[in-house]
Amino acid sequence: MTCLADLRADMNAFLTNPPPELDFVLPGLLAGAVGTLIAPGGMGKTMLVTQLGCELAMGLPLLNGTLAVPVSEPKKVVLFLAEEDMTIMHHRILDIVGVLLPGLKRMSSKDRSNLRKLLNTNLCLYTLAGHAGLVSLEPGTTIGDDVMAACNGARLVVFDPLRRFHKGNENSPEHMSAVVQQSELVAHKTRAAVLLPHHASQHSISTGTGDIVTAGRGTTALPDGVRMQMNLSPVGRELAKEWDLPDQALGQYVQLKGTKANYAPRADTVVLHRQPNSGVLVPVDYPAAKTTSKAARVKNGDRT
Repeated sequence: MTCLADLRADMNAFLTNPPPELDFVLPGLLAGAVGTLIAPGGMGKTMLVTQLGCELAMGLPLLNGTLAVPVSEPKKVVLFLAEEDMTIMHHRILDIVGVLLPGLKRMSSKDRSNLRKLLNTNLCLYTLAGHAGLVSLEPGTTIGDDVMAACNGARLVVFDPLRRFHKGNENSPEHMSAVVQQSELVAHKTRAAVLLPHHASQHSISTGTGDIVTAGRGTTALPDGVRMQMNLSPVGRELAKEWDLPDQALGQYVQLKGTKANYAPRADTVVLHRQPNSGVLVPVDYPAAKTTSKAARVKNGDRT
């Protein structure tokens, strides 16, 4: 059992040894820490976390390299999906793999077999629709041994959406702080990064402020307590103009923006195109001419 004395920092060790490298799983989200992903319903939260899970499981660059995290070896990912069933996720996995590996049909049988092995070994996907209560972050309860065992050795653990994993009042700072503490317990014991997708508030949706740190539903205890937050929200006219997006298809685009990062600079905004038939999110390249212009301004000392 840990006692307070065990947690006292050794100043001599701090001052005489270099610190370990910071181990980021997602932009701003360290292994062993808790973060959130805020978005309105239907914006693509589950698709996004499933894509990230597939990429981590296969050791691929995150969102085709647009998320600035070093590529790691294939790692275990655990997705607890409270609103999805097996049939829907069967379709989504095939759609995602088809986009991540467009040459899948041209691969050798050996390469396809290796891919299947990586996903089968590393992507632990639990479809919990209709099975509420099997996985819980409810304060005052013990996180089940089977849940902790499922998360053991994981690089990333996702509880999607957060609302389905506790029964409390989202407007209660005390309750939501305790939910964060339960999530921290999973992160601490497993050394996994824990991501909590959460719905945006009606106010942020109606006012077009879905890209700010307080866009989530309920008390600010959630964004205050986590170490990293990303927001997935619609693309507004100003951002669409900056990225040269077509007005007639603007509804097919979303933006992923880092809104909080305690241990790193906030991640740059990424624009994603939702594929019409599958909903798979494909990164959009920033216009080349504007990239060149921006680089020139930075070189001349203008970083705005």
